[in-house]
Amino acid sequence: MRLTCVLIIFAICSVFSGAAAAPLPTPTILYVPAGANLASLNLKNVGTTVEHYHLSAKKWAQNPFGDLDLQTTSDITIDTAEVTLPPGKSTTLHISIRNPNVTRGNQGLYRIVFLIEPNAASANQNEHVQMRVGQVDMPVFVGGSITLEGSPQLQASMITGYLTFSLKNSFDSAIRPPKVALTGLTDRGKVIFTAARLGWYILPKSTIQYELAISKEDCLAIHDVKIDTGNAALTVPVNHSLCGPGNVTSFYRSDLRSLVSPMADHPLLKPIT
Repeated sequence: MRLTCVLIIFAICSVFSGAAAAPLPTPTILYVPAGANLASLNLKNVGTTVEHYHLSAKKWAQNPFGDLDLQTTSDITIDTAEVTLPPGKSTTLHISIRNPNVTRGNQGLYRIVFLIEPNAASANQNEHVQMRVGQVDMPVFVGGSITLEGSPQLQASMITGYLTFSLKNSFDSAIRPPKVALTGLTDRGKVIFTAARLGWYILPKSTIQYELAISKEDCLAIHDVKIDTGNAALTVPVNHSLCGPGNVTSFYRSDLRSLVSPMADHPLLKPIT
């Protein structure tokens, strides 16, 4: 399943709709030092009805487009698999860590998943409420660096109509660039277009790929494209012989190209400003 991530206090990924309210874990990022075998967090029902949550811990991997790949693991476990909370109430969850391979310089990567059952009582009171299972998950880092501040390595190249580029994490711990911003500039430094999205986690030794579809008009007008992550930058000269026939400039992840015609205006694409 591909997850669409919404940044809640910069940490939580949410796939959620319907009558139930998303739970609020505190902290929203859990750091566990290497060698520790216990951790805890607080879970609060911030909704207005009684909610029932199913809890699990998953190993966290990542595909080349930054999507979550959550895998079954016995490395960490939660002391309870189900929690029922009245509105405004909280409970403490205790987490056991059993990964003997995590030492200093190595990092275990996990996410705690909260599945929220549909609230039948609320749905019965409102015929317009859609009952769907919601999901919230939060990151758990075991060992390694906790700064997330390492700079990614940037690589880019042009193909006809596109600038393709990647952000690589060469560190042994996860990093999180503040942003991914693109600026198309003329040879005199005039801005022709800009596009940006929030940065996301890049796991150790992993790479995330992006693409910028450049309209023919914009491509011929610019001299280069500047890629800026907030802690790293790369300026890419534009090869005008590779300008394509398209008429829309759009910034999106490489895996979305298969969903749209090249250069098409599509709701999944990030608008250019």
